[in-house]
Amino acid sequence: MPVEFLDDKQLPKPDSFTFNVPENLDSPDAVFSAFAAGLSAPNAYFGSNWDAFNDCLMDLQWIKQREVVIAHQRIPQLRERDLAIYLRTLSIACSSWGDDKTKQLAEQFDDFVPHSLRVLFPIHCQSVVSATLHN
Repeated sequence: MPVEFLDDKQLPKPDSFTFNVPENLDSPDAVFSAFAAGLSAPNAYFGSNWDAFNDCLMDLQWIKQREVVIAHQRIPQLRERDLAIYLRTLSIACSSWGDDKTKQLAEQFDDFVPHSLRVLFPIHCQSVVSATLHN
């Protein structure tokens, strides 16, 4: 499952790169800025639109740890359309990092880091996230 719902006992591994998403995200620009800082994007760049945000999530080569975790304490307070794009983009990025094409790239290029991307939400967010992803 691309997006995971965990209780406090199911934390990421200590050797993971973990980005704790700020709780006060209320606009796409706030999302882009928070991810640029939290994922240590080169030149603090993480796009200024959803397509660029997607492209950055599909790269992550500047992160040396294999497992990258994006941990939420709450759902960003975005408009319905933007929240749907945000959640779908995260879900697709998680799935893509585990697909066959990514495995082939890892076999072809020695310096390619085949990340495992995990997106975590608390269990109390499950109904809203699931409903948004399945609409």
